[in-house]
Amino acid sequence: DTMSYTFTLTLDMHYTISDSIINCKTAKLDAIYSSGDTAALSAWYFDDGTSAATIPVVHRFPTTGTHNVGLLLTNSLGCTDSMTYTADLVYSLPITVSNDTEICKNAQAQLNAWGANTYVWSPADKVSDATIANPLAKPDATMWFVVTGTDTIGCTGKDSVLVSILPGPYMSVSSDGKDITCTNTSVRLFASGAMKYLWRPAMYCDDSTSNSPLVSPDTTTTFYVT
Repeated sequence: DTMSYTFTLTLDMHYTISDSIINCKTAKLDAIYSSGDTAALSAWYFDDGTSAATIPVVHRFPTTGTHNVGLLLTNSLGCTDSMTYTADLVYSLPITVSNDTEICKNAQAQLNAWGANTYVWSPADKVSDATIANPLAKPDATMWFVVTGTDTIGCTGKDSVLVSILPGPYMSVSSDGKDITCTNTSVRLFASGAMKYLWRPAMYCDDSTSNSPLVSPDTTTTFYVT
């Protein structure tokens, strides 16, 4: 008399895969033990055709983006278990820029960026050189300047700096109310609203940089102050 019996061998080995993104192409992959048998051997298989046998493993992929990873685990009896994992290399190169700044109209602002090997600034027509780390900005209105930096392996990152145009001073001018006559040959002019002044024509002013110069023109003259 013969009998048959069917039995099923199950592998009780439980691991989970985790990753730590190092840069836009490199990740550290680990297999975390949770329960059951422990793995005596391991083999990673990457979608770029390469493999590795250590846990954890640091792997550099040829491109950024999403990559498929396979892991084959073998216990001490030679039983194997496999699992798959998707590594999403979401990474932004840390770029640092100079602080937001304020300038007067028609002035320039120094921009600076750090953290990359090459840079591209935008808008390119508002900077002295859009491909260097430290161009001069020359905006005609308040605007954001955005820089994209790239490192030696192709990882990119962005940051931005705001350059604000300050409104010009609101100046007022007046005189002492006197007229130029044969006996009164000078008039006092007054300006307010600014920190520095420059009067023209300077030749008729006792101090062309004062906010209240004494002027002595020899003919009817219009005075301008900046």
